[in-house]
Amino acid sequence: TGHYTPLPFGCSPLSRPLEAYLLYGIVNLDKPVNPSSHEVVSWIKRIMNLEKTGHSGTLDPKVSGVLLVCLNRATRLVKAQQSAGKEYVCIARFHSDVGSLQKVQKALDLLSGACFQRPPVISAVKRQLRVRTIYETKCVEYNAKRHMAIFWVSCEACPSDHYPCNRFTMFVVVLASSV
Repeated sequence: TGHYTPLPFGCSPLSRPLEAYLLYGIVNLDKPVNPSSHEVVSWIKRIMNLEKTGHSGTLDPKVSGVLLVCLNRATRLVKAQQSAGKEYVCIARFHSDVGSLQKVQKALDLLSGACFQRPPVISAVKRQLRVRTIYETKCVEYNAKRHMAIFWVSCEACPSDHYPCNRFTMFVVVLASSV
């Protein structure tokens, strides 16, 4: 039954007025490096002349990435977005050759599961020890000539957005050379 049944309330997205989007909308924003998440959200609030705005998680100023900005009544959804799992694509540069893609992947596999995490000294969030779960890791590419790797991480929401990259880069060098 893939038929569309019109309901007596609401309207089709094609005929929805712009005011409805501003009242219940979410902006999927690629935050650039340098401004803080708070600055970006306040710019959107001022430019779009909105009463309330909220974001789904703090990205440190030095980090670029996806920032969901909830508009007006959609700010009620912020808590659900903050607790959702996150995915990161990390680029790591090693000091020396660590072998092969398989060695890097073995090292990444050892780091999956529950782990302790404390945000770095310069961070937008409170520095307290937390337990976070790393669900899955995958080494996408390893370049032995440049001593660089690209890997993907699926994890529980981290209070510090660049934490998975820092943690994996630090441990993968040690583990890959001993695996």
